Amino acid sequence: MVVVNCDSAWGMEVVHMRKVAGTTMGVDLAPVRYDEVARGLGCQDEYVERAGDLRAALERALSSERPSVVHVAVNPEENTNPPGLDDFHVHV
Repeated sequence: MVVVNCDSAWGMEVVHMRKVAGTTMGVDLAPVRYDEVARGLGCQDEYVERAGDLRAALERALSSERPSVVHVAVNPEENTNPPGLDDFHVHV
């Protein structure tokens, strides 16, 4: 099983660029539904938008007995500004 935490951007790069340059460039990705790509390849596919739906999606994926992809859509702003981020220091 593969779980894709998808914020439609190069999330780690967004964090770094904001810390170092104060802005971002070239880090946003076109919308891709990785679950649909997996379905096209014959895999079990799951799409999750709400945290409360994650457990059931994981259980379905695990019980499918085939390769599985769980696409978890996350809020890009929350994903790139996690609690405690300001406590880390970037060394350039």
